Amino acid sequence: MLNSRYLLYNKKLIAPLIINKSVKGGVKINLYKRWILIFVLLLLVSGCAEKPSSNPCVDGPIIRAEMEADFSNWYNSWNYDYELVLAARLIPGGFGGIYRSESNYNNIVMVLVDIGKSSQAVSTLNEALNCKALFSGEIDFDEIEIAKGQFNFTQLFQWKEKAGIAFSDDAAQSLDADEFRNRVVIGVVEEGAIDRVRQLVINAGVPPGALVVELESLMMEHM
Repeated sequence: MLNSRYLLYNKKLIAPLIINKSVKGGVKINLYKRWILIFVLLLLVSGCAEKPSSNPCVDGPIIRAEMEADFSNWYNSWNYDYELVLAARLIPGGFGGIYRSESNYNNIVMVLVDIGKSSQAVSTLNEALNCKALFSGEIDFDEIEIAKGQFNFTQLFQWKEKAGIAFSDDAAQSLDADEFRNRVVIGVVEEGAIDRVRQLVINAGVPPGALVVELESLMMEHM
């Protein structure tokens, strides 16, 4: 099943940044620099989702350039999480992500906190895609469905950064900002570690209601 983690574009499959230990081990970032990076990224995204752009075709490239300039020296390339953060800054209604519809693969589902702004959000997304301000304009779909979410993607992104502390526990294996479940999801290798890792992440500032800690095998089944 193709859901929140994979969006089929016209010509390619783009996956968001799901952090796991194999990836983490291959990225050598000085701890001091990493915390500076997190601070800069949180400044960039804080409060932005509630102030969507009035013209995504004009503002989108400007905001993208600002974001890229601030962290291009830290990571090798723009990834799917950043694209969703940008979308949250452009689309009204508390954009929480998009994923393929389970009932109709040709449709996409857009998650909104305020579904009362569905028409405006759909119009903005279509406009942004037409001018290639989001996702390079390459998402292929028939219709846009709307799903109610509790959290916008800016919040999920911020909490995912805080949840990185989970990797201080050897049982934690993966970390994702999951649009389908509208939660920060952590995969662990043993059931006995679930409560321990969950409390560790809650203590770091992630709200309990926004967090799922589960066995890695179950997390992979949702992909």
